[in-house]
Amino acid sequence: FKQKTAYEIGVRLVGSEMCIRDRSNAAKSRVGTVSGTSITWGTESSVNAIETDAMDITYDPDTQRVIAITNDQSGGYIRSYVGTVSGTDITWGSDSTVLAADGQFSQITYDTENNKVVASYLYSAPMTYKVGTVTGGSTNSISWGTAANITATPNGLDGAHLGFDPFSKRVAFSARESSSQDVMVASGAVSGSTITWTSLAKTEDVAIGSYTYLSMAIAQKGLLVTIGTDNADDDLYATYANIANSSTNLTTENFVGFARESVSYTHLRAHETDSYLV
Repeated sequence: FKQKTAYEIGVRLVGSEMCIRDRSNAAKSRVGTVSGTSITWGTESSVNAIETDAMDITYDPDTQRVIAITNDQSGGYIRSYVGTVSGTDITWGSDSTVLAADGQFSQITYDTENNKVVASYLYSAPMTYKVGTVTGGSTNSISWGTAANITATPNGLDGAHLGFDPFSKRVAFSARESSSQDVMVASGAVSGSTITWTSLAKTEDVAIGSYTYLSMAIAQKGLLVTIGTDNADDDLYATYANIANSSTNLTTENFVGFARESVSYTHLRAHETDSYLV
C-alpha cells in the first residue's frame, strides 16, 4: 500500500490522491474528498496495467495535475504519469519514460518554486536524479532532463525518499546506507534541469535494519523528519533535519542540521544537535 499527498482543491474542499497496488500488482488510484475526520473515495482508476514493484505520487499545483512514478516488477523500467483530476475521478495520460531498465527505489516530488518535477532512483550506482517539466493541456506528459548523480552517494544506498520544502525552496533526499544501516540525508537547489546538492550527512548512530522500516516527511517551515526502527532494540527513532538557505538564515551557505528524539516504547529522550552539513 502506498499513499501520498493531500492538497487544497478549492475553498473548504480538500482532496487526497491514493496510489495502490491491486492483486494483479498493477498501479491503481482513487481521489477522495475530506470532510471533517472522514474521506469519501471516488471510483478506482488504473494508472497502468503493468506489474508494479514500487510507486510514488505528488501534486503539481501549477498545472493542477497529479504525477505518479512506477517501477516495473520485471526489468526495472521506471515510468511517470500525469493525471487530471475532475471531481472524484482521475484520468491518467500515457507513460513518460524515466529509465528504460534496471531501476529501483523510484521516488518523485514537485518543486513549486521552479515549477519542476524531480525523480530519484537507483540505477547501478550511485543514486540518480532527473528534473522534468510537466506539459499540461491534452498531452499530459513530462519532458525529462539528463540523468545525474545525487551528490557523492555511496554504492550501498537503498530505501530512498524525496520531498520538496517550500520554506527553504530546496529538494530534500534521504536513504539508508545498507552496510552501516545509517540514515543519510542531503538537500539540493534546482536550477533548470540540474540540482546542486549538499554532501550526504549521517543523521545519527542508529542502525535501521531494513529500508522498509524507514519513512520521511517534510514538515512545516523547513523541517525534514525521518522515522525508522532501530535494528538493535526495535525502538522507533525520529530524526529532524533543518533545511535552510541564505535568505532565511544567519550564514550565506546552505546547510542541513540534525537533532534527534528517540521514542523507546514508554519514554522519550531528547538529544542535542548532532551535526551540521555545509
